[in-house]
Amino acid sequence: MCKLFFLIISFLFIFIFTSCDQKTIYSFDEDIKELIEWSINLDTINAINQDYKPVSSQTLSEIASLELDSESVKHNKGIIIGILNFNYNKLFLNNDHKDLLLLISKAQKFEEFNILIESNNIKTSKVKLIDEVFEIFLSNGIKNKNISISYIGDSNKNIIITIIKLL
Repeated sequence: MCKLFFLIISFLFIFIFTSCDQKTIYSFDEDIKELIEWSINLDTINAINQDYKPVSSQTLSEIASLELDSESVKHNKGIIIGILNFNYNKLFLNNDHKDLLLLISKAQKFEEFNILIESNNIKTSKVKLIDEVFEIFLSNGIKNKNISISYIGDSNKNIIITIIKLL
């Protein structure tokens, strides 16, 4: 009885491994590696020939709506695709902010839209923060002519930088 059980298990093992079209964990690992390389090097010829697309501005807008706890992310000049919140005493870009700016950059390059960086509370330290956002966009391939900056009056102590896809 034990030999029969062992024989059945052996056949099942052989059947499972031969019916998977030779897919191993390493082949899935290669697919993931290719996706990561594509997302980092969007401009390479190999990546352009793939069917992958970066995160769309619509998806970024939906993410922003979650952050705003609102269904609408419409702005009088376009749609909000990114929100950077800063406490009054913490005026630096963290990794989450930089990741969002990278995603926005990739979407802009793919969809070719204009960006408005809008911020409240004009202060010297905040201008440096706006300049850093602007520089990140430029370093990720967005052309200077596609980026504009606007300051709005607001009594909020927290600094809020809103990234808007202009329509």
